[in-house]
Formats: sequence, C-alpha cells, structure tokens
Amino acid sequence: NADGRYITFGDVYNAIIDDFTPSMKRSVKAVYKYCEPIKNKRIVDLKIDHYQVVMDSLEDKSNSTKNNLKILFSAINTYCLERDYIIKDYSQFVKIKRKTEIPKQNIYTKKEIAVVENSADPLQMIMLYTGMRISELLNLKTKDITEHENRLLIHVTKAKTRSGVRII
Repeated sequence: NADGRYITFGDVYNAIIDDFTPSMKRSVKAVYKYCEPIKNKRIVDLKIDHYQVVMDSLEDKSNSTKNNLKILFSAINTYCLERDYIIKDYSQFVKIKRKTEIPKQNIYTKKEIAVVENSADPLQMIMLYTGMRISELLNLKTKDITEHENRLLIHVTKAKTRSGVRII
C-alpha cells in the first residue's frame, strides 16, 4: 500500500492502464504522450491549471483526441479519489476547446476537369459530376437507376456513411 503523498501521475497511469478495454487502452496510450509535463509530478500537487495546460497543448488535435485525454484525466483522478490520495477531482473542470472548422474540400481545377472530360471515361465522368465515391459506383445495380420526368435518378443504397445513402 503506497503512500499517496509520493504517487505521481505516471505511477497512477501505470496502475490503471490495464483496466481499459483494448480499444480504449490504445486511445489512452496515444494521448498519454501529451502528459509529459505532468507525468512525474506528484498527484497531490496537480491542480486544474496543470491539467488545463496539457489539454490546451492539443489545440490542433481532433476532438476525439481531446476527449480521450479528458477520459484519462478522469480515470486517474477517480483512482486517486478511491484511495484517498486526493480530496478533489480537478479533471472534471478541464475545458475542451472544440474544433468546429469544416475541413476544406478538394475542388477540381478547370484543367483537371478538362482531363476527365477529354478522357471520355464514363465512370470518371459519373464520379466527377455526381460526387459519388468509387465504392458507391461499384455497388450500383441496374435497378438503382430510374427515370423520372426525363431525368435519370441514381439511388445510392450502399455508402460509407448513413448520410451517403441518397438519390442523385
């Protein structure tokens, strides 16, 4: 039974890492590398600012990475609270600055469009002008193409995401 006054953040991480499910364990191991500034600090010395500085260092990382870091902080603090190493869970006050920007779409240049048009490849033309993925195109069946008011309708029934199921 260790003396909680000397337990470090890294010690607790090592004690709990095997408690995670295999997939969560991979995620937690991936974010632990960002904890370098606090891994050798005594757990009793860590306050909100210590955790927040680590979280803020992930400014350019995905929301998923930030969530995983907060999960790690919470698991470490829960472990310490259960053993009376700490009396307050500062991890619950860590703020995540979410990324809200929409990734820039790759738009074809006029030159690239001309290359596709000049190739006269019907599959490339369909993908260029419908925005279909190659997997969606390959999954099409004859019954997925119908006519309505002199227009062809393409019913995409198998797609990468639910929102990809659509009529073009």
